[in-house]
Amino acid sequence: MGWVISSRMPIKQVNFRTELDLIAWAEPLAVFASLQGAPYPGNFLDLAYNHLLQNHGHDSIGACGRDIVYEDVVHRFRQSREISRCVTERALMDIAGDIDLSGWKTEEMALVVYNPAPFARTEVVEAGIEIPREWECQGFRIVDDDGREQKCQAIGVTARQHSVVQSPNDIANTMPSARHHCRVEFLDIPSMGYRTFKVVGIKAPRNSQPGVPQPGPFPGQRRNRQSLGTPGAPGKHALHHPQPTGRNRPAAGR
Repeated sequence: MGWVISSRMPIKQVNFRTELDLIAWAEPLAVFASLQGAPYPGNFLDLAYNHLLQNHGHDSIGACGRDIVYEDVVHRFRQSREISRCVTERALMDIAGDIDLSGWKTEEMALVVYNPAPFARTEVVEAGIEIPREWECQGFRIVDDDGREQKCQAIGVTARQHSVVQSPNDIANTMPSARHHCRVEFLDIPSMGYRTFKVVGIKAPRNSQPGVPQPGPFPGQRRNRQSLGTPGAPGKHALHHPQPTGRNRPAAGR
């Protein structure tokens, strides 16, 4: 259909984003979460595919119909993406919730980084880190399972925020916090797996006034590469090798 390939390009673009959210994120993550004991959301995924495939009719995806047709097309894409993103968020929560953090201190927070690609990666990623006000710290560090700090660059901070903390057995609560936007270089994330990093607060001296915590300091040297995705290695897991752990929920890190 070469004569409609450039017709209504936003429709083609939103179709690509919808397919990516569903096929590359929601469905594989739901499978990985189910391998670790979470219920598989098959009905939700079927509904998302139904909305997507209704838009793949000849005139719909070709974008050669009347304007009113594409109001319905955009609506179905939006429904499919919304379901896919909810499934993705739920799957990531289940995967992170299966990590055993029983040996961690209360002033430590888990930051789980997932790699959906079929190859190991070292990437600079934007992260939103919510530091509880009760920590009363002047900064924080992000360290891996070997205690090595990750390089971090601050972007900005929302000083006063009340983050919603959802308990599976009770009503939602709020946590006064400061949300930090930063870029972090995460090293050696295994293919189709994750690594768990630790956010540690830096306490302010007793004679100083606690303010908004800032990241750092961070070393400039890069750690040596290690073997990736080794089953059983602490803090580093390939999702196709699930580890028998308790279903402890991590702290409010993301």
